[in-house]
Amino acid sequence: MYFEVIFLVSLGNIYSEKCNNPLIIQQTKTEVDFLSNRLTALQGKLSSCKGEISICRVTCSRLRIKEAQFKQYDTPISPLEMYVEVIFLVLLGNIYSEDRVLRNSVDKCKYPSLIREIIKYSRVLANIGECYDSSTGVFTVKTPGIYSVSASMMSGVDKTAHLTLMKNGKILLWLYTGVSYDMASQTINVALLEGEKIWVKLERGSELHADYNVFTAVLIKTGQF
Repeated sequence: MYFEVIFLVSLGNIYSEKCNNPLIIQQTKTEVDFLSNRLTALQGKLSSCKGEISICRVTCSRLRIKEAQFKQYDTPISPLEMYVEVIFLVLLGNIYSEDRVLRNSVDKCKYPSLIREIIKYSRVLANIGECYDSSTGVFTVKTPGIYSVSASMMSGVDKTAHLTLMKNGKILLWLYTGVSYDMASQTINVALLEGEKIWVKLERGSELHADYNVFTAVLIKTGQF
């Protein structure tokens, strides 16, 4: 915001005779028009500055309110407590072997005895919250909230594969693949209560490649919904 100062003075008495010189009259008229336009422009700038001052006052008032609200939160929260309370990531099968023959034997796993039963993912890469039990293949909810649950799979060379993601014995979603190492993946956001259970079930006539099958869940918001 700035101001301009203009002054106009003349030499001589206040009262004078009428000037009849056309050059002086034209010059005086030009100067008067210029000063009039400048005055109009300055009045516009002053009005604009008044508006900006009003906006600044409102903004400062809002900032003071937000600052007061922020000071109410005195207890620091760690990033882990804010974003991750429960997470698990598990795989089906063994770790890859350097031996090609052994690797082929453990990658291609058939589960005829697991038809209509829970798949037990044995390779636990993460289990924050200790909610997943690798001995049963079941994820049991300890903290109620919204969970993002995912499952992925790869079928064998000569058979299809069919999995279902279950919640307390009811189907949440299906996964199906064709032959020749086909893959599928599903993700669902679901509200879960304490004590509820999630697992993956193998359906009839399926064949899986172990290390390409993943089951995972992440708590994204706590609370009862």
